[in-house]
Amino acid sequence: MQIEDFLSRLQGVQRKGKGWLARCPAHNDPKPSLSISEKDGKLLLYCFAGCPTEAVVAALGLEMKDLFPYPAPAHSKNSAKPKPKVTRYEIRNAQGQLEAIHERVDKPDGSKTFMWHGPDGSLALGGRAVSSLPLYGSEKLAQPGPGSRVVVVEGEKAAASLMARGIPAVGTVCGAGVTPDSEVLRYLLPFAVILWTDNDEPGRQHMAKIAAELRALGHHSIKVVSWPEAPEKGDAADFLGTDDELKELLNSAVAYTPPTTDLAALLVNIERFIKRYVILSDAQVVTLALWVSHTHAFAAADVTPYLHVYSAEKRSGKSRLLEALSFVVANPWSTARVTAAVLVRKVAREKPTLLLDESDAAFRGNREYSEALRGILNGGWRRGGVASVCEKRRGDWVAVDFETFSPKAIAGIGKLPDTVADRSIPINMKRRGPGENVSRFHWREVKGEAASIAEALSTWASGAIPTLREAWPKFPVSLDDRAVDIWEPLLAIADLAGGEWPENARSAAKELSGNRVEEDDSIGVRLLVDIKAIFEERKVERLSSGALVEALLGVEESGWGTWRLGKGLDQAGLAKLLKPFGVKPMVLRFGEDTARGYERGQFEESFQRYLHIPEKSVTPVTGVTFWASRFKKSGSEDENVTGVTPVTPPGGISVDSPLVAEAIRLGGRIVSIEESGDEEVL
Repeated sequence: MQIEDFLSRLQGVQRKGKGWLARCPAHNDPKPSLSISEKDGKLLLYCFAGCPTEAVVAALGLEMKDLFPYPAPAHSKNSAKPKPKVTRYEIRNAQGQLEAIHERVDKPDGSKTFMWHGPDGSLALGGRAVSSLPLYGSEKLAQPGPGSRVVVVEGEKAAASLMARGIPAVGTVCGAGVTPDSEVLRYLLPFAVILWTDNDEPGRQHMAKIAAELRALGHHSIKVVSWPEAPEKGDAADFLGTDDELKELLNSAVAYTPPTTDLAALLVNIERFIKRYVILSDAQVVTLALWVSHTHAFAAADVTPYLHVYSAEKRSGKSRLLEALSFVVANPWSTARVTAAVLVRKVAREKPTLLLDESDAAFRGNREYSEALRGILNGGWRRGGVASVCEKRRGDWVAVDFETFSPKAIAGIGKLPDTVADRSIPINMKRRGPGENVSRFHWREVKGEAASIAEALSTWASGAIPTLREAWPKFPVSLDDRAVDIWEPLLAIADLAGGEWPENARSAAKELSGNRVEEDDSIGVRLLVDIKAIFEERKVERLSSGALVEALLGVEESGWGTWRLGKGLDQAGLAKLLKPFGVKPMVLRFGEDTARGYERGQFEESFQRYLHIPEKSVTPVTGVTFWASRFKKSGSEDENVTGVTPVTPPGGISVDSPLVAEAIRLGGRIVSIEESGDEEVL
């Protein structure tokens, strides 16, 4: 581990002389009391409150060996100690305003690290995503004129080397794993663009995604440098030819051609890969294949579905599934536990595919971490979601918003918090039964097998993102509004793949997320359901609190007997749950005796509002044309006959069909209505 990585795990980091001060994670530390420094390759820690170094390291989820990031360079007492080379790149916008500082450290052992600083010199970027920063060198480009062109490279060093030779150039600042935002790339539209890729697969995929983004913005003058003699991982900074040879190389750049990929075949390969190591149902493996693809193209979506991988007991394959996924998803980050500070900052900075294991322990553990995780999950399913964290800036505590939008898979035993579960596709896993076998999971073999899949996915995504942005998939009517949101990006991918994928994807959506209203009811609604059933079963108009509680404890499937950490529901607990509905116990007469209890009439409004299913109605609609495609059902003599007929309702139409209701909701927009088997599809 390097010093930068270690500091990113801490809170309240500030420069102090040749080292740093931060809040100690081993005790409640409102004022930074942990000193961090580096000497001869070793990280030195000292807590002024007396916490042992071992306790500090353990609190960060590390080991003592992690304090030795790299071997100390060999040198004699008489020789000068090699020092790392530090280069600071200023990231300015087109108007010349400083927005960030990127610090590159080239170390004596040949390794390199990077660190971000805010424009005020503060460590890191706060809540800002690196992908939103301007391209390096933007402020140095002249106003575009006829024939103006710019070379786009990866990284500041390569851009600086070209600029030093008089070539208009800009560099991406977020590395090959993250594509600059479309608004950042919009700056390049007036120029003819030449892409100079690093000579490795991540570099080529990086530039392919930039080319796809530019094409989506309407840019079609894009060329790519062809340099067959480039060294492995070589970039523009490694070109040692003369200025004339450099200009000749740029003039010979070839027109960019978007890559082509057989997406349907690629999805099948993902299915086969996952099924080799984990037992899953057909619906689950279809969903996982689409979700893996989505992680590579999630930049096209406004919503990203979470995967909730859960089981009733341990050893059901949850961790193995996350391990398999880590080899094929985009930018994976597998973790069971990190500090809250690292969690929010890494998600905001890198937008990783978060593979979170042991979520049950995470939500029951450290409160600060649990709340940070909940904040990331509650907001991170939709583009623009943020988690707010307090940071000290120039002596003052300020709230900083960290972006949280990124794909996430969450594994654990039992349920997730309701708000998180509502944003998730459930993957219920079970222990292998007799006759169910999987292949042994050898990491080196799996990595080699998955590499071609991940590479093909990255290639596919680089050209597919603009198309997916414009997709409007149809949804099974059994999906509620939230399920429609989270399934939209997966169904768009299935439609793009064609073949059996559209049908299989919608079948999986119906099986895993369809008709989930009863399962998602809150505890209050569940209570109303049971109370109504008790009144109807006993055919009475009033019940004492004791009698109602006793009846509720007998409803085994609702779990009232294990309420309050196993103690069971009591009269006080019942009154507390009913209070938000405006229902309070009152003194009632039962024969010659009186007791506190409830009358059925007290519940009627709540029954109507929360349990009542609206009756079907007829709503007049004008100016809407429905194109009804009729497909004969299986077994019909005219099975292959289809017909397309425009139908304009003359006076009004029933909203019995969810399709028609959805058309009305869309405000008269033309929709397609199809019959597929026994269910309509919108």
